[in-house]
Amino acid sequence: MILAVMTRATRGHVGRTLSAGRITVLIYALVILAAITRVIAAFATTWTMPLLIISACLWIAAFAGFVLSYGPMLILPRRPR
Repeated sequence: MILAVMTRATRGHVGRTLSAGRITVLIYALVILAAITRVIAAFATTWTMPLLIISACLWIAAFAGFVLSYGPMLILPRRPR
């Protein structure tokens, strides 16, 4: 939910179209996979730690993807229309 609000707010405030591109969809998919992996980790007792590590890596990858794709929009000047 946080990533959805951040992506929408960023695109709106920098004057971009309010549509999700491929990278944004990938970011959302990574967060969903992280959540699913975290839930599975609760039930797979022998695989709990590896699954939690995978879930954390997916979560980090999603937020890193946000920083890498949306950071330049927030730092650089607006593109002319």
